[in-house]
Amino acid sequence: MVEKILESEQVEKIEAEKYTERVTPLINTQVQYILMSDPNASNVILLSYHNNQHSSQGFSYRYITYITEKFKSVDDELHEELFKELSYVSYGEEFSKIHSAKYLSITNVEDIKYTFPKLYKKIQSCNAEAVTFLPIEGTNDPVGMIIVLYDRKPSYDINYYARNISPYLQRLATILDYNNFKKNIN
Repeated sequence: MVEKILESEQVEKIEAEKYTERVTPLINTQVQYILMSDPNASNVILLSYHNNQHSSQGFSYRYITYITEKFKSVDDELHEELFKELSYVSYGEEFSKIHSAKYLSITNVEDIKYTFPKLYKKIQSCNAEAVTFLPIEGTNDPVGMIIVLYDRKPSYDINYYARNISPYLQRLATILDYNNFKKNIN
């Protein structure tokens, strides 16, 4: 019985690794398209939600993890270390507020200092003037977040992101929703 469980876990791990190899170029392409679609963006960061451990009491340790980042200029810094592995317990409340709002566009980073204090510190460390958070919804649950950083404050109409970025978010939602993908192929 134990051997079958271990074998099943090994097969699942191999399948997940193969899936990751296949979708990595697709993910990077979608993030690059988002960057190219926004003339004022300096960086586009993709975060993914995952659960990789449980405590001995069964408590789930959910994380928000940096997946990839695209930037416009070679002078733009990468922000992998800032977003590498965020605890959902610590940041989840702020991310949940953004998911509930469907997106959050801030033209002055100082405006989120008190409403999103933890994300404010991260964005401030990126030296961004403005930021937009675009949730990625999977079939049943949120699967990630796009963070668009701006060196200068952009001025867009209310439908800008729906028109220009939404198609790429939908593709990323499909790609990142691995558990739903797994259910559909079995």
